Amino acid sequence: MSHTSTKDVPRSDPQAPPPSNGLPNGGVGIGFDLSGTYGTVAISYHNGTTVNVAKINASSPYHETMARLSLHSSQHLHPPYINMDEEWRDYPRQLLRRWRKMRGLPASNDVGALSGMITDLRTEAEKFLGYRISSVVAAVVNLAAIYGEDIYDAFGYAGLEDIQIRPFNYPTYETMAAVAGHGLGLCEHYMDKEACEAEIRPISNMTNVLSVLYTRTALTVSLSRTSVAAWLYEHAPYKLEDFTLGYDARHDNPREEYCWEALRDAIRAPILRGSVHSRVRQPSKVLLFGECSGNPRFRRLLEEEIMSLFGRLPEILDDEPVFVWARGAAEFAKRKPFDFWKDDDLNEQLDL
Repeated sequence: MSHTSTKDVPRSDPQAPPPSNGLPNGGVGIGFDLSGTYGTVAISYHNGTTVNVAKINASSPYHETMARLSLHSSQHLHPPYINMDEEWRDYPRQLLRRWRKMRGLPASNDVGALSGMITDLRTEAEKFLGYRISSVVAAVVNLAAIYGEDIYDAFGYAGLEDIQIRPFNYPTYETMAAVAGHGLGLCEHYMDKEACEAEIRPISNMTNVLSVLYTRTALTVSLSRTSVAAWLYEHAPYKLEDFTLGYDARHDNPREEYCWEALRDAIRAPILRGSVHSRVRQPSKVLLFGECSGNPRFRRLLEEEIMSLFGRLPEILDDEPVFVWARGAAEFAKRKPFDFWKDDDLNEQLDL
């Protein structure tokens, strides 16, 4: 996927309707990234070009919300429910959400904070394209207490549809988007059902991927299992989210060395914790992203810990570290109208 600067695409009135060609948003794929520190938007075209459009720094309410949602103490019952008892116990909270929405309010304070970032990203996308947009794919950081209902309601409050890539309203997590953003786990001929299925079949075997996000305010680490880009399994013991170990935390310690040692421990923790009852999963690739992931000292520390844990250094993918989630989400959005469940004659119905 290539990168094009924003000046290469003409702009017009962002209030205009999209081009009429039978596809959402005029046939382009729009991806949002909702990380803890910032949000980004990218746009993918059917000619293979992907454009990094904008990066929006997080407001205080947004960042505070994401930091709180990273805590296991913030978890609560939510759909989809395991049984009727869970649904019944969550009923009062759901009633409150409906009451707020009926009065034109965000379903919760969390939804309000998320929708602020989404609205800002929408504004940037529409300014760039020159017309109104209706739907996007959003990649979100996989926090302990971020749920599909909040993402869905936040986009609804912002007047957008969050295109569902996974069933049961599960969010599109950052590792999925990063895999797609690097062009992995995808078929080339996505408009041709049979050709795409034939391409996907050989790459459908499971593999382990180590994902590391490092920003000014957060560190997240996960050892996930994936095959095609839209499939992901992240088991809680193999995950860590810490909003006290971002790059800026160096200034919060008496000595900077304390911060770097804490980072070492944090990188190791989810991998060792998850391997207590099984052998250590060997990752085939490392996905590295975040605005501070290119810091030389952090990179050296990360590679040392990977070598210590796994005895080798897998391939590290670090292209477009700030925009890779949004780029992968845009790729999903572009391909969504051609999903396998669509009619075989879809291509004949669309004016591409």
